[in-house]
Amino acid sequence: MRLAITGTPCTGKTTLAAELAAALKIPLIRINDVVSEKKLFTTRRGEKEKTVKMNGLERELNKILLKMPAYVVEGHLACEFALPVDKILVLRANPALLEKRMKKRKYPAKKTAENLLAECLDYCLAKAEENYPRGKIVQVNCSKPPSVQGILSRLKSGKSDSVNWFVFLAANEKRLRLS
Repeated sequence: MRLAITGTPCTGKTTLAAELAAALKIPLIRINDVVSEKKLFTTRRGEKEKTVKMNGLERELNKILLKMPAYVVEGHLACEFALPVDKILVLRANPALLEKRMKKRKYPAKKTAENLLAECLDYCLAKAEENYPRGKIVQVNCSKPPSVQGILSRLKSGKSDSVNWFVFLAANEKRLRLS
């Protein structure tokens, strides 16, 4: 199996990817590790935040993945371009839960708001739909952690969860700087 896992930060990508790779006994490729190892980013003076060189990342990932018969590739950027995969999991989670997780990880308020907005607006799903055929995309609500067996079953069936966070978006419009 060649699987990509994407979603906004704090949806559970890293944990689920490690569990699936172990269960399937296939390699795990973390996009953030590739970005760091290959220095595929820039930073502005005095800032910590990295800007990823997307064209270089896409080339590097394809170079790595095309040599492998099976893998799990994980990262929020997996939705940004087409990778050679059989399926792409788009993980989703309730924004209120994501906000708690981001606070625990000490995300800056601006970054938290951007990521919550991305989740509410289905950003990763929309980008996946631009870059992958619909039959390859499986959307999973991870507000409650799914089991590995449950995910494997979902990958086989191709059944997606219906997710709609517009109520959260409407209730938090000003806080998320939408007005």
